[in-house]
Amino acid sequence: MDNLFSSPIYNLSMCSLENFHTCFWKWVGNTYKKEFLKVFVDKVILDENDIEYTDQVPLSNFKLDFEIKINENNQEKRIIIENKIKSFPSNTQLEDYLKEAGTKNNTFILTSLAPKFDIPKPWKYLSYTEIADNMSKIFNKNFKYKNDFHKYLIQDYINVIRYLSKNFPCDKTEKYDFYSKEDLSQVGLSDIYIKWRTSEFANYIKKYINGCDYYVDHSFHNKKGTIDIVKTFTHKLNFDIGIQIEGNQYRYFINTFNDESVELGNQLREELAKELLEKGYWFLNTQTPKKSKIYKSFCGYKPGFIYRYFLIDKFFGVDNLEYVSYEQIAEKIYQDITNLDKNIVAILKIVQNIDIKATNHLLEKLNIESIKL
Repeated sequence: MDNLFSSPIYNLSMCSLENFHTCFWKWVGNTYKKEFLKVFVDKVILDENDIEYTDQVPLSNFKLDFEIKINENNQEKRIIIENKIKSFPSNTQLEDYLKEAGTKNNTFILTSLAPKFDIPKPWKYLSYTEIADNMSKIFNKNFKYKNDFHKYLIQDYINVIRYLSKNFPCDKTEKYDFYSKEDLSQVGLSDIYIKWRTSEFANYIKKYINGCDYYVDHSFHNKKGTIDIVKTFTHKLNFDIGIQIEGNQYRYFINTFNDESVELGNQLREELAKELLEKGYWFLNTQTPKKSKIYKSFCGYKPGFIYRYFLIDKFFGVDNLEYVSYEQIAEKIYQDITNLDKNIVAILKIVQNIDIKATNHLLEKLNIESIKL
């Protein structure tokens, strides 16, 4: 690690991880055009003028991280590379790139420190370990560099990404131990590790509750992975109800309608949440929050997200989150959504009454007789 911290390449890369790597690839590629191509594809292009390396390539709605254009048999082909050394891709994002760039004459490669995972075709996965190995074979001791400075930079780069790849934990423990790898934060890799494990756990939950009418999504906020298990109601007051896992919090939430009056909207949201809590339909096992309250007894985010939570480690009776298994949390989720489904009719009646109250508020403004509950 001392060698890593003393490396100019490593220290420069920490300014902007993904952009640094694609910028460095662009420099190496345009300096050693024919050789560097072999890092990504098994092709031989005789004329270096038929190869072009570009980063941050704009499309209509996206920017491609890295692109290699080649002229092969008088036909232009593109190698499109999405570099995910710090973040983690969703399948939706990768599929959007396919639609935007088109698949004809294009090769799509995803690079990542995380171990190989399922991605939509025709995307191909290339790990940073493979990039280091490929570069080592090409830029070996017999390679003729243009000067010693180039040799130093490229060899330093290979050593850096090899170290990072070797020390990135790839084990799948099926434990909720996302936040136990403190050494990763020293080398700026804790974010990608948490994003990878969050995605892995979200997929586990999807399979566990397969057949239930809920969608599972994941994201990353405030250095923590977030998993949402959501049932959506297409109703006059469109609202979501579900469970959110973030850090040590197991949250029951509703994400509800926006009223033209902020004050009334907040009042109706809190009324709905309060009734669900009092009648035992939702917000079970939770504690009265001391912080993050935007309502009397609930936490929330504007404009319509309201929740209560319990602490995962205390609920499962352990000292640390890493002792809680995926299965324990997934089983709790399954029990909760099964209970929610049993109470759906009663919940919808509560929502209907609140809908009428919102309507009456509008009628009062218009001096029209209100509807009886």
